[in-house]
Amino acid sequence: MSQSNRTKLYQWCSLLLCLVGNMFSSSAIASQTVRIEVDRLNVRAAPNTQASVIGTVSVGQVYVSIASQSGWRRIWFDSRTGWVSSRYVSRTSKKSKKVKVGSLNVRSGPGTHYRTIGQTSNNAEWAIAETRGGWDKIYFGGSHRWIYGKFLNNPNPPRAPKSNAGFIQLPAKGKGFYSTKPANRSWGLPRLVYGLQKSSLAWHRDHPNWGKIGIGDLSLKQGGRMSGHVSHQRGEDVDIRLIRKDGAAKGTTIYQKHYSSKRNLEYIKTYLKKYFEVDLIFFNDNKVFSMLPSHNGKRYGDCRKKPGTTGVAYVMCWPNHHDHFHLRIK
Repeated sequence: MSQSNRTKLYQWCSLLLCLVGNMFSSSAIASQTVRIEVDRLNVRAAPNTQASVIGTVSVGQVYVSIASQSGWRRIWFDSRTGWVSSRYVSRTSKKSKKVKVGSLNVRSGPGTHYRTIGQTSNNAEWAIAETRGGWDKIYFGGSHRWIYGKFLNNPNPPRAPKSNAGFIQLPAKGKGFYSTKPANRSWGLPRLVYGLQKSSLAWHRDHPNWGKIGIGDLSLKQGGRMSGHVSHQRGEDVDIRLIRKDGAAKGTTIYQKHYSSKRNLEYIKTYLKKYFEVDLIFFNDNKVFSMLPSHNGKRYGDCRKKPGTTGVAYVMCWPNHHDHFHLRIK
């Protein structure tokens, strides 16, 4: 091969390597929400300062980043995507939702009587700033706008925090449940936490007017002794507030008129049994328990009652469980 041909071949190879490098320099990432940290930031058509400006975003606004390249973030901006400098954004834990229809109107307010600003397409993803009456507020084209939440889904539910003991943390609230205790007492094994979320969701879906499930103490972040309990040390125990007849998110006891044996029995027999491998439940309602404990040959308080005919095999009466029941899983 002549010197001239070798030179040409070298040039072509160099060009090919350059093109291949450019093809792969933009890396797709799992969708992340990012917050704008400067007063005004240009959104560009490409990841460089020579690219045309397609709009601007402002401090405090949150967008979904779907790719990164050489110090730039690609975000959903209006009916398309654009690029912002990574130097002026920070990651957030804000939840996002993805459009699941062909196109969706973006409006100036939360309702169909507000004017249409634009449209966003299928699979476009938006950080949710607020939800009101079924409508989600987003940052669209650099301003607050609204889209109808019925046509969105959540593609990336946030990961639960995890401790060195292998526990994860139950959120303060969710679909079908709310927590009654501080966050530091809401840690448990993944199968316990996820089971609580799934069973509560199913309960609320099947009985939307019967109230959400109030979840009390689980365990501490690293396990071990928890004040007020002998158990709750291994991430496999949880206290659950009694379900009321009026569906209110308030406590009650088995002696009060708001208490419903029927609803608690239904939740224990149908929902907890379906989503957990139940070891034992402590509860003092004799329409629900089937076992009686014995302390030095004597029974105390509520546990002097005989089990009713509706008692559940894995539920045991235990002192002081008249205002909640205690679930222990295997």
